[in-house]
Amino acid sequence: MNSTLTSEFYSTIIQHSHDMITIIDPSGNYKYVSNSVELHFGFKPSELVGNNALHHIHSDDLPYIFELLESIKIQKQIKVKPFRYLHQNGSWRWLGMVLTNMLDNPIIQGYVTNSRDITEEIELARMREKSEAYYKALFFNHPDLVFTMNENGLINESNDSVSRVSGYLLEEVVGKHFTHYIATSHLQEAMQAFRKVISGGAHTFETRIVNKKQELLDLSVTLVPVWLGNRITAVHCIAKDITQIKLSERLLTEQAAQLSNILGSITEAFFALNKEWCFTYANRTFANYFKVPAGNIINCNIWQNSPELVHTLFYHKCLQVMVTGEAIEFEEYIETIQATTSYKIYPFEDGIAVCFTDITAKNTAQNELKKLSLVASKTTNGVIITDKKEK
Repeated sequence: MNSTLTSEFYSTIIQHSHDMITIIDPSGNYKYVSNSVELHFGFKPSELVGNNALHHIHSDDLPYIFELLESIKIQKQIKVKPFRYLHQNGSWRWLGMVLTNMLDNPIIQGYVTNSRDITEEIELARMREKSEAYYKALFFNHPDLVFTMNENGLINESNDSVSRVSGYLLEEVVGKHFTHYIATSHLQEAMQAFRKVISGGAHTFETRIVNKKQELLDLSVTLVPVWLGNRITAVHCIAKDITQIKLSERLLTEQAAQLSNILGSITEAFFALNKEWCFTYANRTFANYFKVPAGNIINCNIWQNSPELVHTLFYHKCLQVMVTGEAIEFEEYIETIQATTSYKIYPFEDGIAVCFTDITAKNTAQNELKKLSLVASKTTNGVIITDKKEK
């Protein structure tokens, strides 16, 4: 009586088990398949019993399964590494399985398999591996300085670029507060940026650090909060060494200022036009001559600003220099300003540069001298020209 109840009890447990339980013979043919196979793989037990289990295994996994069937002959139980099993809908599912040798059991006379669909676990593990690979690539192999701080600002981890740029070894960085490396002049701004990130917002700013040689380095820094649940547990930092960039910017600024001073000191009026015919520079002499602040015309189109010039020789000469790239010198009387002007127009990479001088007074003096010379040449009397002091 108890034996019958025990058999029914175990039969019920097996038939309603979440795992798929099967019995296969030494050739791999199904002798028994539990009902759970339909729930997980779409097959009815009757569709599998009598068929070979190897037909449902992915071809890439078959060599391993063949080795397994040889090994189980001399072992009692083997925990099988995951392999792919064919679903009734044609997709492949990953199985985790324990294979037990029960050939010596007169009731079983085969291999018992306890299998479980672990496809989701495999996919999650692969996603974790992929995420870890991405993380390692972005963190450890990143060419810029990358490190992580806890919510108090202590450095937990850093990549090799931190040591390469700062000169400090990994063990000299980990556990230190990030402010230990910030230049005093930039300390307050760096602390404000860190507090902003701890409050929940990413932040990008420029700062300066002091390397191991006590040299100042310029960095462009991006801080990103790391959330775990509903709280920030760390701050991720990516910093780019921009020391050379900032040095170049300072040199360019100094050179630009020096060039501006040089151009500003030229006694001739001078201005530059880009290829869109807009003013990019005008010196003080130009501004004084036209009684207009030089800054008021920068980025203004010369032909739109002074449309009357379109009908001048100056206009056509500017076009010529822009097209040919060859410098030109000429003189022209400009009606609108009632002045004769001497021009020198030079090409450069971004447009043309123009130097001009008002030679009206000079020409007038020369003309007067010519007239006087003509009068003197026609008279028979002696002519003496003196200055105001009769010299």
